[in-house]
Amino acid sequence: MRKSNKIIFLSVLVLGVILLLGGIYLFTHKSNTNFISIPISIGAYSNYSLDTQPYPYGVVDRNLREKLSLDNPIRYLAQLVWFEGSGYLEYKVENPLPKNSQVKVLRLFFEACSEANCKTDISVYINGKKIGTHTINGNFSGKRGKYTPQWWPTDNSQYGKPIFIEVRKDGTYIGDSYNSDWTEEKKAEINFKKVSDVGIEQLNLNQDVIMIRIGVDKDAQHKSGMNIFGEKFGNYPKTLTLGLEYEGEKIYQPMIIDIINNPEKYENKTVIIAVHPGGWSCPSGKSTRIPEAEGFSRSSTMIYDNTGCLYGGGDILVGNFVPELHKFMAPGNETIVIKGKIKLDKNKTPFIYTAMRGN
Repeated sequence: MRKSNKIIFLSVLVLGVILLLGGIYLFTHKSNTNFISIPISIGAYSNYSLDTQPYPYGVVDRNLREKLSLDNPIRYLAQLVWFEGSGYLEYKVENPLPKNSQVKVLRLFFEACSEANCKTDISVYINGKKIGTHTINGNFSGKRGKYTPQWWPTDNSQYGKPIFIEVRKDGTYIGDSYNSDWTEEKKAEINFKKVSDVGIEQLNLNQDVIMIRIGVDKDAQHKSGMNIFGEKFGNYPKTLTLGLEYEGEKIYQPMIIDIINNPEKYENKTVIIAVHPGGWSCPSGKSTRIPEAEGFSRSSTMIYDNTGCLYGGGDILVGNFVPELHKFMAPGNETIVIKGKIKLDKNKTPFIYTAMRGN
């Protein structure tokens, strides 16, 4: 073999070995990056502070057609919360991730606008750390929002701007071009602009709760209040949503009908689902029978979404069970987000069981 041919042969051989070893490494070291998305009802705030004198404010529910006080238990059904001047709403989310997880990217979505027809500076804080401010140029009225109920006066705030936030390793980015895929597991293109150098490692996301504060600071340049919209008001069918891209054990987010139809697929899997508290009846018409399992109480109630009902409970991550909204054993309309493990009884009937953080 000529020397030049030997060199070419050896080069190809070495390259082939490198590619083979690289393939083996990638196969045996698969990325364990996962994503969860947590919808947060805009009325499920745990704390607030508003400049209420002389500024007005209001909480509006899609069905009750009335303005409520900020402390009214029925606020959990809110689809629009608004205030003038400065102030904030703060939401508490129980950390759903196992304690050995590492958050790589935090995402946040909400729809908002000014309360007055001029600029307002909306700032966002995560665990007490200000991550960025977004200026919105006015209040959007006169043209009805796509999802805004017909009974809501047209000259009132109708819709807002979609605000997307990503906190990455190198800083915080904000965009306001809507893409529904962005709040799901798959990535979507958003026109982001860097607004601060606050990175993911500064947010203390290994603690037991994640606090989200959205509002207008007292020292803001533009203080024209804020409207924040739920999924049944405004132009976008999404409520306030927290997304966590993380490395760690995979958490599943099925609809209840998926669990009912594929119980063995989800057995012993950790799930996070947005549901309504049920009673002993299933308003959506698709339910499991009462499980026959050790430790399962026949007095347990159901949880339900728009696909079906499931017996059991779980850890509430966001929201609250509000007895004022319905009788204890009757179905309710408030949305809660729960985390639990799917268990099967001897008949392969699925139910949801508490799954504490770290398990």
